[in-house]
Amino acid sequence: MKKIWNWLSIVAFVVLGACSSEDKDPSFRPQFDNASIEHDNINRSGVTLRGRIAVPAGLNSFECGFMYSTASTVPTKDAAQIPAKPDADGFCEVSLTNLEPDMKYYYCMYATNGSTIIRSTTIKEFRTLSNSAPELEEPLVTGVGENSLTIECKIQDPGSSKLQQFGIAYKVKGEIGEPTRKATSKFKEGVDDTFEITLEGLLAETTYEIYAYAINTKDEGKSVVINQATGSQEAARLTTQDVNDVGANWVIVMAVMEDPGKGEVIEKGFYLSEKNSPDKETTYKVEEALIDKMYSCKISGLTPNTTYSVRAYAKNRVGSEVTKLAFGGRKEFTTLTLRVPNVSMPDYEMDESKTILTVSARIVDTGSGTISRAGFYYSTTHQTPDEKDIHVEGKIEGEKFSAVIEGIAKNKKYYIRPFAVNDAEQLGFGEVLAVTPVSVDVPVLGEVTSLTQGKEMKLSSKVTDVREGTVSERGFYWTTASVSGYPATDIPKMDKIVAEGTDAAFSTLVKDLQANKVYYVYAYAVNEGGEGYSSLYSFEPTKAVDPVVGELSYTWDKANPNVLTLSSSVVNPGNMEISEKGFYWGTGWNDDINSMTKVPGTDAGNGFTASITIKPNTTYRLRAYVVNSGNKTGYSKTQTFGNDQWVINNPVLSQVTTTVENGAMTLNAKVTNTGYGALERKGFYYSTTGEPSASSVFLEGVGADDGFTAAIQLEAGVTYYVKAFAQSRFMDDGCFGGMVKLTPWKKPSLRSDIYFSSTGTSITAKAYIDNKGTNAAGESDRGTISAQGFCYSTSSQEPVVTTESNAEGGSVAAAAGNEINATLSGLKQGTTYYIRAYAENEHGISYGPVKQYSTKRAPEPGDIDNPSKN
Repeated sequence: MKKIWNWLSIVAFVVLGACSSEDKDPSFRPQFDNASIEHDNINRSGVTLRGRIAVPAGLNSFECGFMYSTASTVPTKDAAQIPAKPDADGFCEVSLTNLEPDMKYYYCMYATNGSTIIRSTTIKEFRTLSNSAPELEEPLVTGVGENSLTIECKIQDPGSSKLQQFGIAYKVKGEIGEPTRKATSKFKEGVDDTFEITLEGLLAETTYEIYAYAINTKDEGKSVVINQATGSQEAARLTTQDVNDVGANWVIVMAVMEDPGKGEVIEKGFYLSEKNSPDKETTYKVEEALIDKMYSCKISGLTPNTTYSVRAYAKNRVGSEVTKLAFGGRKEFTTLTLRVPNVSMPDYEMDESKTILTVSARIVDTGSGTISRAGFYYSTTHQTPDEKDIHVEGKIEGEKFSAVIEGIAKNKKYYIRPFAVNDAEQLGFGEVLAVTPVSVDVPVLGEVTSLTQGKEMKLSSKVTDVREGTVSERGFYWTTASVSGYPATDIPKMDKIVAEGTDAAFSTLVKDLQANKVYYVYAYAVNEGGEGYSSLYSFEPTKAVDPVVGELSYTWDKANPNVLTLSSSVVNPGNMEISEKGFYWGTGWNDDINSMTKVPGTDAGNGFTASITIKPNTTYRLRAYVVNSGNKTGYSKTQTFGNDQWVINNPVLSQVTTTVENGAMTLNAKVTNTGYGALERKGFYYSTTGEPSASSVFLEGVGADDGFTAAIQLEAGVTYYVKAFAQSRFMDDGCFGGMVKLTPWKKPSLRSDIYFSSTGTSITAKAYIDNKGTNAAGESDRGTISAQGFCYSTSSQEPVVTTESNAEGGSVAAAAGNEINATLSGLKQGTTYYIRAYAENEHGISYGPVKQYSTKRAPEPGDIDNPSKN
């Protein structure tokens, strides 16, 4: 067979294509099947090449394979040669690796016997994938069914950007056109590079061409193509029908069983899921028998305005145990938006007793839902009844519903509003019906009469006509304010007195009459129709005159000097009872009560009294007053208290002195003159930023007026500004003594100069302590130096003391003494360092000024003759 094919290839040479050669042996004439030269499985760095070669029998041994290059002519001298071992039919295959991504290559077949190279005349090309495209392994079939295949694939490399989608593409082998794609965005549980997809709805016993794909934000990568056949047909074959009958929360789905498959169908129905959650399916079984190969199901309880996916399923039993599960295709539908139900305007009928009202209405629109209940809300006060008002459930008959409202009151306007509720508990209202089933007019009243009895007045009137109603209340409205004569505007401003009893005639008393006042009165009565009024009635009791108040006197006790007790009495009440009495006081220059403070008086013996709180160094003007029930006021003559009666001067304070001990500074001061008054408080104000004021920190003084103290816990290096303070009792403000400026604790201070010398990788530095700082008692230059030395850094311009040091920075301790001398070792050559001295006493660390110093650089070639380079 091999020889026959080889000779056929030679005969077909003219058809297949000639060979190019570099001849040294004219007897070496292998032939290539140009049509079979091809490539596939391209990735970023590799490809598979294939082709056929025919060599006449009798030729000596030779080598064949493929040569490739980035040059379009594939020059023999420069091209790479990859040998291949042909099989019995002359078929050769090689895999190229280590290629450049996104590069175009050219290739052909070759054969050589060592002295002569023969090339195929056909040169073909391919381009490797770019770095941006994903790379996938060959897909793996993990499950085979008669109508489904489960495919698994690993993504070797996601490419240079984020993966957006990956999946499986498939079509019937030999079918023309683009394959169908099924995508996913999830990997298998527990891994982050492998995904699995089940292809459903496939034809049984059919071979499919399948490849995996992955898409990132820049490019798309594909795997090699595999062929896989589905299993033999055993399960039922179903078609899910398009969904046409859908509501807001329900749908009717249908399916056709094209072929029941092998065995008995033991279950059928539908799987339903929301579009965004296809893996969360709910099963709905259908028990009814097929009708013309069809079955259907109404599914309720869905979410309005939501997209769902539905597919039919059927299970059949093949043999005694095996159950096959078949699916129809997926169909999507979107439920309608559930609207609020629409209800018509209500109507009503009244019974003969005029106590029962029958109301009815009609459901105009269910709002794409099912009406679960309907009825009426009603109120006699709320013009737009809602859920907070009374309601009656209606009886639903088709589109209409009705209900009965009992106990209808006379002369009451009823606001009635129909409602309907659908199965999503959405509440829809109809328009409001306003109706007064039984009308009643207000009562009619006679004139008002009055009888004055001292400070009381008896008012009387009578209901002359109840107007088919029942009087539930009667009485009077009265006021002393001006009125219009119209009840609608007068009544809201008047006081109300309800009369007792149920007789048509009624009366009541108005007490505590005021003189010089005109009283205005309406009689009233209430029935179901509302409130009826009499005509306006008025009268005026006894007039009042100004009361007379006695002379004002006061009492002042030096033992309690801030209290002044005032006294006076009523000489004449002015024909009326006294309703108010008291005093006015002020510190102004006149006795106008509008600029004075009012204090109520308290009865005491034959007069009245009150106490006021006063201040020293102040003049007070005082007046008594009384008011009677006729709203008349009398005033006493003005009295004056103050001038030189109570005088207090500001205290006088000594200079502040201090002592320091155990970390605290004790402040000492004394009051040399109290200013004729007892001290309210004394102490010290201090600040660390400048002169202290009343808003600064206050320390309460401890001790007597002639010597008091307070303590401040010291902080190192802090300056304190201190003033003594004292405030007399009854004075609003105090006074300050002179300010002292104190800096009790100081850290060491260092001189500004540092002296350096260098040996290349080390620097010797020298500095001096100018002052050791204070000791615990605050004595200058008596501090104890516990540590001193230098700190340095190549990067920080303010180096600090550290526990570790290296070539980049650190700190070096020096021996005790006013001179600080130390060597910084292990430094970098030719490097600038920031260096400063430090010293530490019991109050902390002080640093000297920062200096820069550079080490010498390392010697370089040529430095011997050029010392300036060192």
